[in-house]
Amino acid sequence: MHYDVQVYWWCSPCTYAVRCSCAVHTPPQHTGLLGGALLCAVAGVVMGFTLFVLVRFTEYYRAHSYQGLVRRALGKKTAMGTAAILGLYLFGGCIAYLVIIGMVYVVGCCIG
Repeated sequence: MHYDVQVYWWCSPCTYAVRCSCAVHTPPQHTGLLGGALLCAVAGVVMGFTLFVLVRFTEYYRAHSYQGLVRRALGKKTAMGTAAILGLYLFGGCIAYLVIIGMVYVVGCCIG
C-alpha cells in the first residue's frame, strides 16, 4: 500500500518559521529577508522529512491514523498519553480562541 502525500510547501513552512522564530525569542521582523527565507527553507525541509518518516512508518505498521501508528509502534500506554496531551493542546487552543473573541467583544462594546 502506498500513500501519496501532497505537501503545500509555500504555506506550511512559513507558518512553522514564525513559530520557530517565536520559540527562539526572535520576532520575524528582526530576522531580515535572508534570515526569514532561510528559516522558511529549514522549516520546510524539517517538515518534509517528518512527513516522509510518518508515511514510511504508517506503511510499515499498516496503521490508518496517527493514533493507530503510535499504538502499534509504541504501545497502548504511550497512545493514551499522546491522546491526553493532544486533548490538552486542543483545549488550550479553544481557551485562546475564547480569550481573543472576548477581547474583540469587549473592545467593540466599549467603542459603540
